[in-house]
Amino acid sequence: MIRVLLVDDQAMVRAGFRMILEAETDITVVERDGAVEIAVTDDGRGFSDDEPSEGFGLIGMRERIRLAGGRYDVESSPGEGTTVHASIPATRAERSGDAGRSALQPG
Repeated sequence: MIRVLLVDDQAMVRAGFRMILEAETDITVVERDGAVEIAVTDDGRGFSDDEPSEGFGLIGMRERIRLAGGRYDVESSPGEGTTVHASIPATRAERSGDAGRSALQPG
């Protein structure tokens, strides 16, 4: 089942959208315990914490999630791909004019 979540906070929308853009494969988004939980998994080359980083992609994702009040975790190992987990707080509020629909708003 696919549900569309309406979000009014532009910072949260940008954080989630940019996180998704920076990955290429399996994306899971669920609402659980007052948060929007996002997992993005790729089957790329992976990496080790010991490897020097050449870019700012993971740093940028971590900062955007942190600014939205969320948590962020990365699982990766060489040759095994990478999974980025993020949890962004949200509350459910009914929107006027959207009969039977609701929106997630920042907590």
